[in-house]
Amino acid sequence: MPTIDDLKRKIDELEHENRSFKEAEEALRRSEDKFYRVFHASPIGMVITKLTDGTVVELNRAFSNITGFEREPSLGQTSVSGGFWPSEADREAAVLALKTKGAFYDREIKFGDVE
Repeated sequence: MPTIDDLKRKIDELEHENRSFKEAEEALRRSEDKFYRVFHASPIGMVITKLTDGTVVELNRAFSNITGFEREPSLGQTSVSGGFWPSEADREAAVLALKTKGAFYDREIKFGDVE
C-alpha cells in the first residue's frame, strides 16, 4: 500500500508532467502561428497538399495571385480535381521527384484551368 509520501511524490510528478505538457503545447501554438504568418505573408506562391492524395491543405495569397486559384474553394479538393494539375500523371511525376530527390522546385508547371 502506498504511503502518503509516495502519493505526494506521485502528485508532484504529475504536476511537473502537466506543466511540461502545457509548455510544449504553448511552444507548438507559437510555432504554428509563426509559420502561418510567414506562409501567408510570403511573396512566393506556395500550396501545401497531402502527399498521399493531393488534397489541398493550404495555399497563400501569392499562389492565388500567380495562378488565379482562390484559397477557399481550393481547400479540401484534390490538386487534380481542383485543376492544379492537368492530370494525375503530372502530379505523380512531382510526387516521385519529392520522394526520390526530397524537393520539387525551380520547375515550370502547366496548371490546369481555373474554373
